[in-house]
Amino acid sequence: MRWLLVATIPFLIAGCTAVPDPFLETGAIRPDAPPLSTEVSPDFAAAYLPSIAGRIESVRQTSRADFFEQKIVYTNATASAGENLLTVRVGTPSEGMVFLRAPTRSAILAEMRQALPGVAMAINAAPGQNLHGVYGYATGPLGKAGSCVYAWQFAKRVSPMGRLGTGNYSAQVRLRFCHPTLPQERLAMLMDGMRLKPVTRET
Repeated sequence: MRWLLVATIPFLIAGCTAVPDPFLETGAIRPDAPPLSTEVSPDFAAAYLPSIAGRIESVRQTSRADFFEQKIVYTNATASAGENLLTVRVGTPSEGMVFLRAPTRSAILAEMRQALPGVAMAINAAPGQNLHGVYGYATGPLGKAGSCVYAWQFAKRVSPMGRLGTGNYSAQVRLRFCHPTLPQERLAMLMDGMRLKPVTRET
């Protein structure tokens, strides 16, 4: 069994509709793609941010039968500790409730405290939207001119192209990103341009 990523296949998205609550599920993505190992080339990252985020430093991957995770690390130009990290998790309901529904507000607050200790983050009441549906996000100031963003997105019914019988997959996405000079409103737009690549599993 192996997980694959395709860097060149177009994205197929179905049922993306905007909803007023960023904690609700987003529309579906239809994932497919070269074999993966513990550390993979940035070319095979499962997702990517717009160019303003800079370059991908590394991609760390974990996978098992019905679960796939990539931690995509971007350059951190700030003096603060922690990685600028885009995390993508794909799995079936057998892996737990995380793949059945969007995260709760309390869960997101706990994640932010761990990811951005000491940063005064404020959740934006209005959700954002990208190619894959709606997402929630929070921003906070960093130093005199910088800022941080924490964003979350849930996509259900992730259907491998041509492999609908391989499982009922859902995806959870998280973004933790800080920049030394970009204002909060500009940094928040990173998730607007976030793109997921198709993902599938071969047996």
